Amino acid sequence: MPVSSRRLFAPIASALLAAIVVLPMLWIALTSFKTFVQSQAIPPVWPSLSNFSDYLEALGGDQSALPPLVHSLVVATVTMIVTTLIGIPAAYALARYDIPRKKISSFIS
Repeated sequence: MPVSSRRLFAPIASALLAAIVVLPMLWIALTSFKTFVQSQAIPPVWPSLSNFSDYLEALGGDQSALPPLVHSLVVATVTMIVTTLIGIPAAYALARYDIPRKKISSFIS
């Protein structure tokens, strides 16, 4: 391969890989704005981005998704705080004090 071909391969391969990753996610996001009939249409139709009825129903309907989301946020926050409160003193102890097999444990982590 000449030098110029080699210099072009990496950006083209990166762009292709990015398109393979991003385009399906974009398709899913755009399909979420479609009605059921629009999502099943062949050929595909462009969604009207003013269709938020499904999102409003999911966040404020009879079976709202907000309480489980708030619960998950609380559990994640408490877990993060407890892990930090345990991890900081443990890291200090491992760094400060001379313990047997310290080099092996630092190699593993």
